[in-house]
Amino acid sequence: DVLFSAFYYQQGTYQQYLAARELKKQSWRYHKKYNTWFQRHEEPKITTDE
Repeated sequence: DVLFSAFYYQQGTYQQYLAARELKKQSWRYHKKYNTWFQRHEEPKITTDE
């Protein structure tokens, strides 16, 4: 919860950057269109080159 708070409430700061970096390390991915973080429940079964 602390990482998400830092990301959303300290926008444009180095703390936001560090929070995003740590969330990515923990397999979270940010969706720019929805402005939210998602985490996969499992790896995709079918992949494409796109």
